[in-house]
Amino acid sequence: MVRKGLHVEKIIGYQFPGVIRSVFRTGAGRLRCVVECTVPGCEGMLHIFNPDQLRAVPRKKTPGTRGRLPGEVGHGDAEPDHPGR
Repeated sequence: MVRKGLHVEKIIGYQFPGVIRSVFRTGAGRLRCVVECTVPGCEGMLHIFNPDQLRAVPRKKTPGTRGRLPGEVGHGDAEPDHPGR
């Protein structure tokens, strides 16, 4: 199940490791995930994926950060950020 804060990577095609920053539904009701890239050189780039394009990966812990990336505030729900929109 996808959720904000989950560390993921794209499973087919080009590589895109990152952190899910938002989960939402399209106007047609399809679930989408906004992933922020964590690779040096393109860190911060955002991309929208279907959940089936992603898989969870183990979180890399950095001393003093409790395993969070800069700006990461915690985990959200498995549902969209704004249900019903």
